[in-house]
Amino acid sequence: MRIRWSPVAVMDAAGKMDKLTEQIVAPLAEMRKIAEEAKKIPNLPQYVEWRFNAIGIEGSAPKSCLARSMASVSATSTNSQPP
Repeated sequence: MRIRWSPVAVMDAAGKMDKLTEQIVAPLAEMRKIAEEAKKIPNLPQYVEWRFNAIGIEGSAPKSCLARSMASVSATSTNSQPP
């Protein structure tokens, strides 16, 4: 069964997203550090702290995670033949 969507178009979009992700990794890491320090402010109200928690989301996707996963989908779909 052939797929009806374009793996090449998806790979292109994933590549563009990965390039943007690479540009924001360092600023996000710095934001996380600042947020962690800000949460240590004495008597910080909880309604303010939740904003810092939202900024300091733990973890990040591995570099090119989206492109790698789409490459495996593309390889699988291009190797399959119609019945």
